[in-house]
This record gives sequence, structure tokens and C-alpha cells, in this order.
Amino acid sequence: MDAGIVMRARRPGRTIARLMLLAFCWAAMTGLSTRGCTGLFTPAKPETGGAPVVIPNYRTPEATLSTLTKALNAKANGSAAWLGAFSDSTGPGVPAYHQFFDLTDLTVFQSSCQCLAPTDWGVTQEQAFYLQFLNVRPSDTYSMSFEVVDSNPDQPPGDTQAVLHRHYHVYATSPDQSSTQIIAIGYCDLILTAVSSDRWLVTRWDDHLDPAVGSNPVDPYQLSLGRRRLESSQ
Repeated sequence: MDAGIVMRARRPGRTIARLMLLAFCWAAMTGLSTRGCTGLFTPAKPETGGAPVVIPNYRTPEATLSTLTKALNAKANGSAAWLGAFSDSTGPGVPAYHQFFDLTDLTVFQSSCQCLAPTDWGVTQEQAFYLQFLNVRPSDTYSMSFEVVDSNPDQPPGDTQAVLHRHYHVYATSPDQSSTQIIAIGYCDLILTAVSSDRWLVTRWDDHLDPAVGSNPVDPYQLSLGRRRLESSQ
């Protein structure tokens, strides 16, 4: 075989090798990250950060409460799920959410701020509260619970309305998990309304102080959610 023919046949392989070498050199000079792959041809597992976005479930009254706890546990990634649990009147027959405060909380709040409490509380105010509440302990992880009140049991829900009585806690845990503290505690009477066949939303929240804690707790973090809401209005 002619030597010239052999040399021409090998040139494509050498060309590809040179192109690969140039590609590696270009990557090194431009700082191209190879973090997205575990090898040249093996895709890496996608990186994740923070809590996942909460997929809401409002199909039953209990599912709606569960969505609220999951939403707050996810903090910013749960904001849409939290707000979605509160009814926003979009037309006739769809009731709007309203918050009602403990009278002692109202008195203490107004005396402290020398101001008047909001005359109404709906979804717009709830959105502002949620974002501000996340900043109570911004670096901590949150967890929330609703416990059944044995002394005030729920009645069986109707076709379109349910009344739930709950004792709630919100906990904040430090990044190194060395400490956990209560940042909200109280009782609530909730009215949930079926705005559609598979969508039960909160239409009324009556908030109450936990008598074991009081309106001026020894631990200043242990305020009711009603008081937290009031303070977010300033």
C-alpha cells in the first residue's frame, strides 16, 4: 500500500484527537465547570437546595391543615400552598377568609404600639404576615403542628362546612440542630368551607391565647399566631 495513502487515512483520527485536546484547553482557560457530570459521558444527579415546593392538597378539612403544616415547614417554598389554603372571595357564593383575634392580644398589641389594630384581616394581610413570620428566625428550620383539643372535640363535618378546634405550635430549630424553641403557640377555632367538590379552604380563623403562656410570656418568642399577625401589620 502507498505510504501517502496510509498517512491520509490516519489524519481524521489525529484531527479528532487535536479537537478534543483543544476543547479541554478551552475549558481550562475559561473556567468551564465540570460539576454537572461525574465523568465525560456520565450525567450527574441534579443538585437540590432547600425544601421542595409544597404540592397542596385541600381535598378534605384535615388535608388542608396538613398542607398548612407542610407549607410552613418549607418556609418560602411553601408560601403559595399556605396562601392557597385561605379562601379568597372570587365571586358570589365563595366566602372570603377572615381572621379574628383574641381580645387580650388586641388590647396588649394596641397598648404597645399606640395604634389601632386592623379592622379586617383577609388574604392580602395573610400574605404579608407569612413573609414577615419567616424572618422571626430566618436561618432556622420551622415545623408546625395542629393538635386535637380533647376538651373541645370536633363535630362531624357537614357537606359544605367543618369546624375544627386545634392547639397549635410552631417550632424553630437552629441550623446546627443544637436548639429548638417555640415561636408561636395558641388555640384556634377554624371554619373550613367546601368551595368546590375537592377544595376545602379556611374561611374563618378565631385565634385564642394559650392560658398556660398568657399575653406576656416569659419567653417573648411564645406569642400566639394572632399576635404575630397583628405585629406584622406595623
